[in-house]
Amino acid sequence: PTLNTAKADGAKVAGAYVVSRRGETNFTRYLNVFQPIIVSVDSAGIVTVPILVDAAGQPKHWREVKPFVWQEVNGKSLVQAKLVDGKVSQIGTDDIGPIVVLMPAPLSLAPWNFYLLVATLAIFVLTVLLWPIKAVLRWRYDRPLALIGRARTLYRLTRVVALVDLAALTGFPLAFLVLTSHLASLPPSIDWLFRGLQLLTLIGVIGTVVPVWEFATAIGDRARPWWTKATDLLIVLAALATVWFAFSQHLLTLGLKY
Repeated sequence: PTLNTAKADGAKVAGAYVVSRRGETNFTRYLNVFQPIIVSVDSAGIVTVPILVDAAGQPKHWREVKPFVWQEVNGKSLVQAKLVDGKVSQIGTDDIGPIVVLMPAPLSLAPWNFYLLVATLAIFVLTVLLWPIKAVLRWRYDRPLALIGRARTLYRLTRVVALVDLAALTGFPLAFLVLTSHLASLPPSIDWLFRGLQLLTLIGVIGTVVPVWEFATAIGDRARPWWTKATDLLIVLAALATVWFAFSQHLLTLGLKY
């Protein structure tokens, strides 16, 4: 029978996790951002682990039959949580075996990183797309860019930095797709692709000073409307998020062991 402590114990295991077999000290760590694992518990104490699915591909549900041991609903498979000092340190299952366990996600792999990444990419995409569109509209209606001198240079360089950051953040997962689909045939010369992406990332990290400078200039310019200043602020936040991902996901490494 289901234990009376199912709801309370389920609340202890609920949260974000990462798979123990993963890239950790190199840029393959970045892949974990795209696949957050959220263990949840419902009002009846039934636990759901999203990566454990049935033959139809639907998540299995688990009920607690022993302290921190859950049995598959309408099945025999087991899930067990290991606690250290009252906190979950590992979750294992006989569906997979002891070579893989789930571990609590650290701050740098918490689910909010995924949503931050999506928001960052959205800002960069809009910035890059609107740049030529606004230029065409200004040409069409004979409305030259009002900015001159250093302000104009900063405006353009900020868009270049956004393009570089966008290429770097999207380039790594695309490169991984190429690598995994041709793992047996690709020679070591594929390393140039990752080195190129690391170079873009480095340029983007250093280039963060440009949108920050652009935003500071915009704030001091009373002639600029508030919505352009808000746009500049969003680009600054996206650029700072890129710096966070570059270092928290180890995108910049001296070696290429992965």
